[in-house]
Amino acid sequence: MASATGTLVNGGRGGSARSSVSAGNAAHSSNARLGTGSPAGSSSSLVAAAAVPPAQGPPSLQAPVSGAVLAGFGWAYSPVFGDWQEHAGIDLAASIGQRVVAPAAGAVLAVRRDSLWGWVVSIALGDGYSTNVSALGSVSVRSGQAIHSGEVIGAVGSSPPAESNLGPHVFWQLFSGSRPLNPLGG
Repeated sequence: MASATGTLVNGGRGGSARSSVSAGNAAHSSNARLGTGSPAGSSSSLVAAAAVPPAQGPPSLQAPVSGAVLAGFGWAYSPVFGDWQEHAGIDLAASIGQRVVAPAAGAVLAVRRDSLWGWVVSIALGDGYSTNVSALGSVSVRSGQAIHSGEVIGAVGSSPPAESNLGPHVFWQLFSGSRPLNPLGG
């Protein structure tokens, strides 16, 4: 698995908290083993253990671009729309044309052009998790394609209309089912 490490500055409401993002910092694992302590040939203990899947968490993630956090996860005031809105992701500063990589391995669910967000790439990560990377000017993947963590999925475009006040950036989201999560784990 590829690894990217960078220091991100939370420039959203509330300040200047710094955090480091790397491919391994959001990993969760389970040491559950089937049949531990059971006599050989005891199928009932194996069935009982198999009925309880090991706890899973989000996959290891890396930021799709290296850049300062322009707007953090949570409620934020939108000067474009003139109201408070849930910001269900983070905005990472970037340069027009900068390469954008897959935050984790998975399968591309969709590639679509959105009037407010530019090109959007949605990736299934497994175990019910998915990620969206938006505000792309171009894409280099297609729906259904298997991708590796760190693989180039596109390039940054100009600011999308929904966040035109921020300048060139990438809008990055993480979901568990339909529930948005902070991609930085905070």
